[in-house]
Amino acid sequence: MASATGRARQASGPSSASTFCGARRASPAAVTACHATSRSVPFLEKPKNLEGLAGGEAEFDPLGFAELYDVRWLREAELKHCRVCMLATLGFFTQTFVTLPGFTPTADPNMAPTTAGGGLAALIAAAGFIESASYGGKMTMLDMFEGDWAKREPGDLNFGKAFLPKDPAEESDLREKELANGRLAMLAIGGMIAHNGVVRGPLFPLTPLGWTGAELQNYMDLKGTAWLVAEYTS
Repeated sequence: MASATGRARQASGPSSASTFCGARRASPAAVTACHATSRSVPFLEKPKNLEGLAGGEAEFDPLGFAELYDVRWLREAELKHCRVCMLATLGFFTQTFVTLPGFTPTADPNMAPTTAGGGLAALIAAAGFIESASYGGKMTMLDMFEGDWAKREPGDLNFGKAFLPKDPAEESDLREKELANGRLAMLAIGGMIAHNGVVRGPLFPLTPLGWTGAELQNYMDLKGTAWLVAEYTS
């Protein structure tokens, strides 16, 4: 009787407990299901439309944006934000110590827009011109990759390509590093802005002398800012 039961179990295939990912005797259907999950978020399905993109092998798209929008436009926007934020973190740091000619010094970069005057308007106008000229006036997700732009790789503005490695593997690795550093920079600039808003002062020192949290109300008045500039430049 026991041998008959054993033969029946063998004929019926693996038990239901062996269908989990990583089980020793997973059924073919279970193996297929395992491969269809995301590498980054294994309890979610493998995202679609990420093939061929740098970093796409991580299979991270938990909200499924790549299925709702053109993934080329999404990557274009992500790379652009990455690059801007990498520059922004550097500018945010140097703002405390360096002031361009014609601008009013301020130790707190959060306050820089209030002292930039016409320079801020000129910066916005220049950025808008570069943005429009880079794509021949096509900047939306509906037309950015149409016509002559259909084969353009996202993020490729034909700038600095001569410095890319000739080996495809090394080039791909460099692209992934740019993406990773850019994502970190997007988080970093948000943290920097939040820090300055909390301490009502510049990025350094991280904890201002005599700071008592919310009780310090006048830390970022103009007199205090001028004192900080003198302190850092003396």
